[in-house]
Amino acid sequence: MDTTNSNKGPIIAVVVIAALIVVGAVYFWSGRSSSDSASTVSASDDIGSIESDLQASGAGPDLSDLDTI
Repeated sequence: MDTTNSNKGPIIAVVVIAALIVVGAVYFWSGRSSSDSASTVSASDDIGSIESDLQASGAGPDLSDLDTI
């Protein structure tokens, strides 16, 4: 039996496992960085603060085409 072919299996397994770890780390890191930016709203509960938070975050209804409905 050729010994060079039997050594390829563990090497391929290590490469695949390392690639999965890297892909998982990138996925986790990208999801974590997008959730960090969501905490830019104020803690105030007055109407003006809430409206400015909605405008700054882009959340809320799009009322620009309200006349066409």
